Formats: sequence, structure tokens, C-alpha cells
Amino acid sequence: MKHKFFGLPKQPLAVAATALVGIFFAVLPFLSGSYIDGVQSLALIAQLVGVLGFVLVPIGIVWLVVDRRKHKGESPRTLPLYLIFVPGALLAVQLLFATPLTDASRNRAIANSAEIIRDIEAYKTEHGQYPLSLLALWPDYSPGVTGIKQYYYEPHGESFNLVFEQPRFLLDNLGARELVVYNPRGEHQAVSHAAWRLTSPDAQGWYTTRETSIPNWQSFLFD
Repeated sequence: MKHKFFGLPKQPLAVAATALVGIFFAVLPFLSGSYIDGVQSLALIAQLVGVLGFVLVPIGIVWLVVDRRKHKGESPRTLPLYLIFVPGALLAVQLLFATPLTDASRNRAIANSAEIIRDIEAYKTEHGQYPLSLLALWPDYSPGVTGIKQYYYEPHGESFNLVFEQPRFLLDNLGARELVVYNPRGEHQAVSHAAWRLTSPDAQGWYTTRETSIPNWQSFLFD
């Protein structure tokens, strides 16, 4: 007996629903909203399913073809559909949408920094120097991206750096981590190891830097 939902076989609908859930978790760190703890781990698992699971796609295709020949006129078995469409959809999302989703989330966090930058500059106007620290229990200023926890502030010479870590897709410069830094005087600094600040003040550790589309913001990639 064929089980249908709104006139469609349930098996393809279940596969499509599973793929959509996986896609949602894969892109969740790049979506607008409050920070969600653990979201990066969920995204990594979903993205790994797309990358590692893609080797099962040919098996699923062969299985589906053989199954169709044996059971003509019947609904296809569910498992080969999962093997084909779930990893395929997750991998396609990474290949097609990594750049636009990453750019959009980065730009959103940069745009949402306007309030904290305004308040930092107001503090300097009132006190004649930038604040020594913004370390506090509650950060108060939200980047507005589910995968970006907070802005990090440090005074730097006669200026300051405002930093956040940008989430990235697994296949986007494999293994790279990205710090996005604001400095109003163009004296950006991004460092990979806290110990280097004590032992090697000039060391930073990034392998490439990129200009963003917003003035005074730069992106630094670390391996």
C-alpha cells in the first residue's frame, strides 16, 4: 500500500524533510538572531554529513536503479533516497551558498557594531582616552548573528581594535578561522596565541588578510 501525504508518497517527503533539517543546521551559524551556544558544532556535523556522505551517493543511485527494476510500479525504498539526496543537498548548499551566506553574516555583525563603536567614541570624547577594557559579565552589545558570540575590545596604541570571530563553512578555506577587526586608524591587529602577546609582541599568526566592503574593517584568516 502506498502511503501518501497531500497526494505525495511519504518516502520522498521524509527524505526532503531530513535534507531541509540538515540544511537548516548547516547554515544556522550564519543566520540573524541571538547567539546560540553549540551552534557551530551542530553546523559542522551537518556539513560533514554532506562532505563525507557524498561518497555514498553513487551507491544510492545504483541501489535505486536496481530496486526500481525489481519493483516496477512501486514506490522507491527510502534508504537509497537518503543516501542520494541528503548528502547531495548538504554539499550543494556549501558549494553554492558559502560565500553569500558568510558575506551576509559578516556584514550584519559589522553593521550591528555601530552602537558599540559610537559609545566607545563617546567615552573618548568625554574622558580624553579610549576605555582600558570592556570586560564584563554581560557583553550588552550583540552582533545579531547566531554563530557570533560577542565583540571583543582592546585599546591599541592611540586607537582600539574591535574584534569578532566569523563563522565559516567547512569547505571554505578548509580549516581556516577568521577574525574580523575594526580599527579607526587602520592599525589593525589580530593574534592567534595569547602567549605571543607576552613573548613575541610582533607575531600575529594570520596567513592572509582581506579588505571588507566597509571602511576600517579588515578580515584575517588563520590556519
